[in-house]
Amino acid sequence: MAKLKGVFMKSTINSLLSGKTLFPEYKKIVDEMKDDDWYSWDLYTKMLNDISGKLSPIVVKKVGKSIILAGKNVFINEQGYDSLEKLLKAYPQMHEKTIVGLHENEKLKLIKYEEGHMILHHTTRQPKDFNEGVILGYFEMFNKRVRTFSIKQINEHYYEIDVTW
Repeated sequence: MAKLKGVFMKSTINSLLSGKTLFPEYKKIVDEMKDDDWYSWDLYTKMLNDISGKLSPIVVKKVGKSIILAGKNVFINEQGYDSLEKLLKAYPQMHEKTIVGLHENEKLKLIKYEEGHMILHHTTRQPKDFNEGVILGYFEMFNKRVRTFSIKQINEHYYEIDVTW
């Protein structure tokens, strides 16, 4: 069974629940989590999708972006991703360190990377708008301007994200 570290689950779900009383049971679960423990990926994606379904796409996208920007120090200083290029080239491996035990059809796939262009296949288990916010957050973290961005579902397991900068 795939699992996600508490720090990431708490940050995402608390950001979505901030000021909301839509899912008090989720708030209770998240408040009891420990940052360094591992929690169910299935529970995370259920909570993320349930809450995101009640919010506007713009809010969900902003939450995805803000989580990445809040983790800038971790990505750069602790994990050594001190450039956008280094981070994007290693993005699938970084994702697998964050979420352990993923099924093969949930693992990210870097389809193409060249300076100024990336195509990534990203799991559909997370909302499309959240995924967009996360990816855009990485670009903002390194002060890179996105020229084009598209995200479309290509099958039941993957979105294709195509970005130029």
